Amino acid sequence: MTPTQAKSISLNGMALRRLLKFQSDLDNIIQIQCSHGNWNCSAYMMGLANGLIMANSIMTGEAADFLEAPEEWLDDLNTDDFAPTEGSVASAQLLLAEVK
Repeated sequence: MTPTQAKSISLNGMALRRLLKFQSDLDNIIQIQCSHGNWNCSAYMMGLANGLIMANSIMTGEAADFLEAPEEWLDDLNTDDFAPTEGSVASAQLLLAEVK
């Protein structure tokens, strides 16, 4: 094997590792963005999720399974019905204290 061939094989291996890492990261981002409470908050968030789904489709060559708009966006719901309780506020404060 010539030095040029060895260099080519090494570069191809690095490119493949980067591509596989990118695909894994994209899969994780799609899973987060497509979770309930995220993609269905607003049309913008659904568009972001569908854009990531399209990018994945382009990379893999698989057909894209786009999300469809819900009957009502979560951002449009009356948030007075979801007022935090004293227990949930205390839990949030404990979580914040752990982060600091």
